[in-house]
Amino acid sequence: MDIQVEQADKFTHKLSVTIPSEDVDKAFKDSFKKVAKSARIPGFRPGKIPRGVLEARFGTQIKSDVFQQLLDSSLQAALIQKELNPVSQPKVEPGALNQGTEFNFTAEVEIQPEIELSDYEGLDVEAVDIKVEDNDIEEELKRVAQQAAQVVPVTDRDVAQSGDMVQLDYEGSVDGVPFEGGKAENAMLEVGGDGYIPGFAEGLDGATVPGEISVDVTFPEDYHASDLAGKLATFKMTLKELKVRETPTIDDDLAQDMGEENLEAYKAKISEGIEHRRKHEAEDQEKKNLLEALVKANPFDVAPSMVEEQLDRMVEGAARQLQMYTGQNMDFSAEEMEQLRQDQREQAEFQVRSGLLLLEVAKKAEVQVGFDEVKAEIDKMAAQAGDNSDRVRAYYGNPQEMMRLQYRLTEDRTVIFLREKSSLGPKHECDGSDEA
Repeated sequence: MDIQVEQADKFTHKLSVTIPSEDVDKAFKDSFKKVAKSARIPGFRPGKIPRGVLEARFGTQIKSDVFQQLLDSSLQAALIQKELNPVSQPKVEPGALNQGTEFNFTAEVEIQPEIELSDYEGLDVEAVDIKVEDNDIEEELKRVAQQAAQVVPVTDRDVAQSGDMVQLDYEGSVDGVPFEGGKAENAMLEVGGDGYIPGFAEGLDGATVPGEISVDVTFPEDYHASDLAGKLATFKMTLKELKVRETPTIDDDLAQDMGEENLEAYKAKISEGIEHRRKHEAEDQEKKNLLEALVKANPFDVAPSMVEEQLDRMVEGAARQLQMYTGQNMDFSAEEMEQLRQDQREQAEFQVRSGLLLLEVAKKAEVQVGFDEVKAEIDKMAAQAGDNSDRVRAYYGNPQEMMRLQYRLTEDRTVIFLREKSSLGPKHECDGSDEA
């Protein structure tokens, strides 16, 4: 087999491969033998069918099999011989395949040039403050009190004001014609609250409850229902009951409702919870800062296809998340897809660069994660999964998934190594305390 390599640019190599005619003929012969053993044709005994008959009946299939076999085996051999490690699927241009002649094809392969790792120890990385201030605790207490608030009837007045809750029925129409989604019964609306069509909730301010009113609103020009966008609508409302949110006082009683002896004990628990949460957040942010410093200190050219493949994964992940939140399959237009990719491109390139650099650091620092450690991690996840432990073990029974886990553990250990060698020092110790 003759192999010629031409470097088109810093990433792309073009292979020109020629397979001798004798190798082509041998591949055809072997394929015919294989087919002859299993072929069943009336009038012929198995294994005794003439080659001409086999060619007439199975020639197209045999040629296709030989083509794929020669292509796969010779391309792999050529890559090994020329020490090329593609980072994307090679683009193959095959020539004609016929018995008695040599078979030629070209393949464009993209490689990642060797990375010169020059600076990875002693990185200057900004630390993240995890101090808990008194106002942090007070804000958390206010949030807890708001969540514990109850909606109770108003008994000393019948005129709605901003912040009140009104229970009502309503029906909307445009030019006197009701529209889909414009009707509800026993809805609970906050007077002047955000999140409504402008003018809708404000129209309740000053209304007498119980009572009936009409409110005119104009749908925004960018309203999601295009048939209503920019149109004037009238909502007829039957106001049934006036209510108000009653927020509990922040005191010992609230603390006891939350399972603590008194307010001071509850404040201490909240402080511990905030600190615990911020330690985890600090770990994530400091890891990001560390990787940014590593990327900045070690510039290199990255293969375009690696960024494109990372973008594919990120876009697919974003679509899955949107589907999970909305319950609908997301069907992006070509323009929306291009914009989404453009928005994510910088992050995709960063992830590729940092991932490649971590692999290089792992090699230099001889960071390794053995099979026993991978197995121990799987056992740990299975134990945490409880009733779903069998699913966890089955998932990581896939060799590819196990390899990905080994890579992730290696990456995590490499980050710890980099951190200890940087200005950050050892990572924050996170205890197992529950968050408030």
